[in-house]
Amino acid sequence: MDFQNNSRFNTLLALGKTLSTVGWVIVGFAGLTLLLSLASCTSGNKFEGTIGFIIGILTAGFGYLVVANGQIISCTVKYSMNQNSSFFNCVKN
Repeated sequence: MDFQNNSRFNTLLALGKTLSTVGWVIVGFAGLTLLLSLASCTSGNKFEGTIGFIIGILTAGFGYLVVANGQIISCTVKYSMNQNSSFFNCVKN
């Protein structure tokens, strides 16, 4: 009898990977915003550059939080799968 059911957590693993990917995309857009704000500052638009810099920093922070959320979900699922497999291996013996 096979106690280990690996397909039980596929949806949560997919959610964790999707959140991590979306978070990295947000961080990438934040990096582009920071570069554009730097370009605005060097061209003489100090106000637009400052606003863009603030928006870029806030967006990057939010993106890193989304990445961390996805990685926490993936870590928790893998930990749970490991605990279940260890428990069932002890019960089988």
